[in-house]
Amino acid sequence: MLHPLLAVALLLIALASPRAASAAPRVITLPVPVTKGWYLTPDSETLILSSPKTGELIYFNVLQGKETRRLAVPFKPAAITGQKDLLFVAVEGGNIVHALRREDGEKVRQYRLPGEPVQALACHPESGPIFASNLKEEIFSLAPDSTQATKTNALGMFLCVDPVTGKHLFAGTNRPSEDVLEFQRSATGQLQVKRLTVAETATVARYAVQGSRLKLVDMNANTAVGFGGYLHLSPDGKKFVMVAGGGWRSPTNRSTRFDMAVFDATSPDTMLGGLEIGGPQTIAFHPVLPIGVAQGANYDYSLFDAESLVVRQQWRLKPPAVNFWHNLAAFGGKGTVFLSQQGESLQFFILDLTPEQKAKLEARYGKLPEYPDALPVEAAQTALAAKGPTPPVTPPTDPGSPEPPATVMRKSGTDRPTATKPIPKPPAGKPLGRQDAPVHVPEGSDLAFYRAVKGLPYLQDRDYRLMAMPKSVKDSAVLVRDSSRAGGWPSKGTVEATRDCTAYLAVMYQINGSSLVKRDLFDVLESEGWKEEKDAITTTSAEKETWGWKLFSKPVQAGPLTLSSRLGLNSPAQAVYFFR
Repeated sequence: MLHPLLAVALLLIALASPRAASAAPRVITLPVPVTKGWYLTPDSETLILSSPKTGELIYFNVLQGKETRRLAVPFKPAAITGQKDLLFVAVEGGNIVHALRREDGEKVRQYRLPGEPVQALACHPESGPIFASNLKEEIFSLAPDSTQATKTNALGMFLCVDPVTGKHLFAGTNRPSEDVLEFQRSATGQLQVKRLTVAETATVARYAVQGSRLKLVDMNANTAVGFGGYLHLSPDGKKFVMVAGGGWRSPTNRSTRFDMAVFDATSPDTMLGGLEIGGPQTIAFHPVLPIGVAQGANYDYSLFDAESLVVRQQWRLKPPAVNFWHNLAAFGGKGTVFLSQQGESLQFFILDLTPEQKAKLEARYGKLPEYPDALPVEAAQTALAAKGPTPPVTPPTDPGSPEPPATVMRKSGTDRPTATKPIPKPPAGKPLGRQDAPVHVPEGSDLAFYRAVKGLPYLQDRDYRLMAMPKSVKDSAVLVRDSSRAGGWPSKGTVEATRDCTAYLAVMYQINGSSLVKRDLFDVLESEGWKEEKDAITTTSAEKETWGWKLFSKPVQAGPLTLSSRLGLNSPAQAVYFFR
């Protein structure tokens, strides 16, 4: 029997501790077309998506978890924000911004910005200028009551305005790593040349809003690493997170790293902590409750404590096919719902709230909505899998063509361009069995080995395909997995070699000549026994991108395999493994 004092102590600890996560949230999933922007009204009751594919603004009643209407607009809508009863919507691929009435989409005015296409829009919900950034990272200030557009001296691509005061604009920039040449003289005076890979980090700057002008207040030059970009400012204006494919790492100790780093918005150099949630995608802080949700590894969601950043609950939802990604992450429905979009699937995650949390929300918003049609996440996953992926669009072909090429949307990294291009028809065939390959995975694993043939999709959730291959890997066994695991070797004990064989590692290390990998990566591989092959593979890639690959090999012995333990590639860099 417990001592009475000990029992009381344990009870007090239990009452003081945050409630352990129970079941995963319930969810409503709705199909949506490809979108490029989203806007949630300040009352959190209406969500608007912009779809350049259909030329529409799509409205959702968040309190009911339903699509309510679609407004056709005479342009392809992309980035979107709102102020009072107006929407500000950028034209996809253009430098024009339209001001529309939110109620009916009627045009009020138009802004013409010089230079590159508009990338992002941001403003305070009630007053002040509307800010627009372009692909050159120039920032313009748009007058809320006229067509005046003023170029500022500020720089950045990803924008957030302090939602409370509107007195500050946060601007984030993120660029890929690049190769540079370093010239040094040795002790004997001989000139030495080294090729170095410089990892570009994301800078977030805080600007004071002074009418149409912006004044730099302070900045942090190391908020994230890698391709992509998603800047989130908490609803109270006190925290910000810059999300990028490489997460965050210390410039002085590379082993210190997080998937997402959280910073103090009033002092951008102050790092409040970090989250480890898998390959970083999106994040949002709750407007009332001290919680947040971060999305990682494409399909995994982590509910965390907003102060300690301790993860309290996790769940997963994986649509059958994701051909386009969009950075939607927000709390809606009077704070009872977490909104997320995965490709052409919109999710309303109904949070499992305590009575105390519900009371706080009712004090702020009044009566809370109910969602009787929501399914448990597990049931929703089963329903999504049963529906299967949406069939690809097939363009018209002339009668003489034996078979039309499939057309799909390709994703090329977080918030990077997609492309519609003909691709080879997927090859028929089943995963290789134990008797067909020198390697195998346990029964029920979501990993699989296929015969490496031209046209094979080597990622389960992306439409990138093997093309040219040297004889050494052609028709070998290639490991196929989802993109969240494409940066390295699976966990220890996941794959076993049934006999001695040769392992081949293909590393995607460049995009358009810019390096994606650490400067010492190839030295690390050499130290682990990998030998570079003369010829490498080629694959399909995103539009206007050329991917560079290197191929390495090493003999492996029968038994559980642990390969490239220090590979650690950051998205969009990839690793593909072959065995023969």
